[in-house]
Amino acid sequence: MGYEKSNKTAFMNFLKDSISKGMSKEYSLFVIGDLWDLWRKHDIIYSEESDQVLSLVNHFKDVYYLPGNHDHITLDSAHNYPEFNCYNINNHFRVRSGEKNFFLVHGHELEVESKLITMKLSEYNKISDELCRMNDTEGKIASYLHETFHKVFRQGQPQITDFLQTAEQRQGMDAIDRFAKSKAKYPLLGMQLTDILIFGHTHRPYIDIENSVVNTGAWIADMLVPKWFEDKYGRDKACSGWYVEINNAVSQQR
Repeated sequence: MGYEKSNKTAFMNFLKDSISKGMSKEYSLFVIGDLWDLWRKHDIIYSEESDQVLSLVNHFKDVYYLPGNHDHITLDSAHNYPEFNCYNINNHFRVRSGEKNFFLVHGHELEVESKLITMKLSEYNKISDELCRMNDTEGKIASYLHETFHKVFRQGQPQITDFLQTAEQRQGMDAIDRFAKSKAKYPLLGMQLTDILIFGHTHRPYIDIENSVVNTGAWIADMLVPKWFEDKYGRDKACSGWYVEINNAVSQQR
């Protein structure tokens, strides 16, 4: 919510359908971050649109929230109210279903490891927090980023304009997928060797069981199919939906 391409209607229809079928009483809901796009519109958190969505989210048995880079300040509530929060909020969750283990993160962690190699995750998170708290003008955001990158980077600076682009417009996003499919993800993300990685962030949905990784895509109007996935598996095997159901196996549906 707060992003001009967000598909709130599809997300609400999914939630309503789950509630009408009684699934919300049996299933936990994992929200993999960026429910609010606070970089673009901070007042979205108390909007009617937000209340409509949360009133449906609150029907689920348990809600697990993984803050993304665009709503990273939600992690503060887990620290400020550790014993009384209505949602389970953390930067990662490990879930076991049947004989399978799943490791869930938002996904900006993978971008730091694979693309922004001169930046620490803690530095990226600090920048995300500041962007969430700023006024909604790109000029102020760009100014802040320019000043911050001068302080953070000792040798050269990444393109500020690329950082401000939406996930589907940024350069070098295939590097994130290559890292997600690699064996390096296990030690660098704190995963167990039996875990299946589930993440979002890039707005590029796919299932790659061979390499134990799933990208949930995003609830936006136009998602991209990664070219490497199309070349390897065929476009007809691309996911058409936005959520993953964990139930002894993994399936992604519309």
